[in-house]
Amino acid sequence: MIEWQSLFRPYILERGFDYYDEKRVIDSRLIGDTIHALVDGNETYMVEIEGLEDDPPAFYCECPYAEEGNHCKHMAAVLFEYEAGKAALSSRSAERNLRYYQREIDRAIRRFTGYESYLEYDQVTPFVQKMNEVLTNTLFPLTKMGDYQTAFQAVNYLVREVDQIEMNDEEGELYQLADLCQSIWMSALQQADSQEKQGMYQWFASQLKHSTIHFCQWEIAAIVEKYFG
Repeated sequence: MIEWQSLFRPYILERGFDYYDEKRVIDSRLIGDTIHALVDGNETYMVEIEGLEDDPPAFYCECPYAEEGNHCKHMAAVLFEYEAGKAALSSRSAERNLRYYQREIDRAIRRFTGYESYLEYDQVTPFVQKMNEVLTNTLFPLTKMGDYQTAFQAVNYLVREVDQIEMNDEEGELYQLADLCQSIWMSALQQADSQEKQGMYQWFASQLKHSTIHFCQWEIAAIVEKYFG
């Protein structure tokens, strides 16, 4: 790869280094000659840098600045991370990654509930919308990056936490949330090997047999029948 720093405007390069130094590259892995990463900016953005041996490689980021055809600070942060030798094997263990996503879920939930386990009626819709955003923008991209185990466990955590919240869902908005959870579970199952699938099955089966969780019960039963029936 050419001197990649020359592809970035100086102030973008500086902000990219700041993001790297602040550990905003929350997940980074090298698959073939492509870096797949998530960067914590105003939102969590998926970044891909493909063709590391090419001059230049192909850059992709979901942020608005990159969508206008620019090389952004998120891309620069990922390359600083890569140069530090952290992309091939992420410096964060799978357990640490999971804790990060659990904290993100906790923060999103507390935004609406505080430290209570109850939602006022007029908070149900914005709460469900926020949970949808977490699933769509934060957890689902993990399955695209091949980190389906973290996505699977993070969705399990979200399901348990949402189930503990007392709310009046007269409009049935939780059905959409449950459908997104099911989509991520299915994506994880489609990528998992036989041993990993067995571990996932044990979690699903335990929810049906022993758990007091009610949220997503229909979706869990459907998955067990489809993949393990």
